[in-house]
Amino acid sequence: MKLYFILLTIALILALLQTSAFPVFGVYLDIVLVFVLTVVYITPSNFGVKFAFMSGLLMDFIGETRFGGFTFMFTLFSLITQFSLGMFGKKIVNMFLIVSLLTLASQIILGGFVGFGDIFLCATISSVIAMMFYPGINILCEKFGGFGRKLK
Repeated sequence: MKLYFILLTIALILALLQTSAFPVFGVYLDIVLVFVLTVVYITPSNFGVKFAFMSGLLMDFIGETRFGGFTFMFTLFSLITQFSLGMFGKKIVNMFLIVSLLTLASQIILGGFVGFGDIFLCATISSVIAMMFYPGINILCEKFGGFGRKLK
């Protein structure tokens, strides 16, 4: 329970940055989605899907899109992530590919891109950010949740 509050607080801070600070500088990355997918990769399936739902709800309250869009997208993407990690294994390369593809799908669905070059650049940058989130989230999950993943 403590881990939910810590991770949701981090998601709230990232959501505020995503909706208020990043657009001022011309950065349009879905940083909360990257954070959620990284948490889903590290945690067990039931924790990850619940966290994705709560983070999507949080983004719906803060964001400017239709209500329920982020909740549906984050929950669906977390289920896709769990399914694909179950099929292909929990290797770090698979996380890189999943974050890239689902960020790409998010950019296409939400229409927050200028051109196709920008989509692929955002997907690559999102994967690099996921790799930067990984160690911190893993430490939090080991300390407060009792679970974590080793890099393979």
